[in-house]
Amino acid sequence: MVYIKKTYEADYEIKKSVFTATLKPIDDESLIKPYLDSLKALHPKSHHIAYAYSLNEGMIQRKSDDKEPKDTAGLPILNAINQSELSNVILTVRRDYGGILLGSSGLFRAYLKAALLVISKAALFEKAVVLTFNLTLTYKAYDVLNPILRTHASNLETDFKDFIEIKFDLLKSNHTSFIEALHSKYPHPLDLKIIEEKMTYVPKK
Repeated sequence: MVYIKKTYEADYEIKKSVFTATLKPIDDESLIKPYLDSLKALHPKSHHIAYAYSLNEGMIQRKSDDKEPKDTAGLPILNAINQSELSNVILTVRRDYGGILLGSSGLFRAYLKAALLVISKAALFEKAVVLTFNLTLTYKAYDVLNPILRTHASNLETDFKDFIEIKFDLLKSNHTSFIEALHSKYPHPLDLKIIEEKMTYVPKK
């Protein structure tokens, strides 16, 4: 699954109808109704505010056509969310009617295009496990291994005493290649301990 960290908006216009798509991160279903109520209050003249949302790795999904013909609005929006493997989002498409009928198939395509357009603007993130390490080195070993640490690790904290104590973070997915890189430069036992494991988000590749 992929996630977003901020809200995005995009407009799609066809036959004088403007479809304004808004993609918002959200992780609690109880926040959905207040958010939709706030949109309707902000845009009282909009003819429809269709939406779909996906929470909890796609386990919770809902959609609404908001008085458009059945499955011409909420369904294509939900399809766009699932096609993009998004979770913990709500995607609304606000339609300001331009006076020209689009027909059911035309509405479906318009809502889908608006939803995909706003998703295309979003920076997407994936969940990843980060390991926090503590590494104790001699000064000689530090001179050899410091370039590797600088290349692979993040959030480095270094304490220079009789030995050098280094605390740093590393993506769990890079653990094996990191250890191999260390031993290729310094083929001796290392005092390396995992002190924490936590979840974070990294840009989708």
